[in-house]
Amino acid sequence: MRCALAAGLLLGVVIAACGGPASTTGTIKLTLSEFKYSPSTIDLAAGEKTTLELRNSGTVEHDLIIDAAGLKVSVQPGKTATRNLGPLSSGSYEIYCSVAGHKESGMKGHLTVK
Repeated sequence: MRCALAAGLLLGVVIAACGGPASTTGTIKLTLSEFKYSPSTIDLAAGEKTTLELRNSGTVEHDLIIDAAGLKVSVQPGKTATRNLGPLSSGSYEIYCSVAGHKESGMKGHLTVK
């Protein structure tokens, strides 16, 4: 029984470490760096409020934009910013960094609300 529990917990850690979608009803932690979000895919339940915690581990300023939600959060290098998000309607939302050239370099992702 203990082995099965330990194996299940280990599997959860491995899946989370591999960058699968972030899915939560409380706080979603995103790391911003050159030139990506980690994780780059976020799943939320429709109608739920969520807190975004953005940590810039890069060497330049980054931001997170969700046009459809009217959200823009800028984060300086080495800093963390938090913002409340939602509740949002069901749908697929693009997230991206608006700093010149960052989106084009791959700093984008998706927020899915179900």
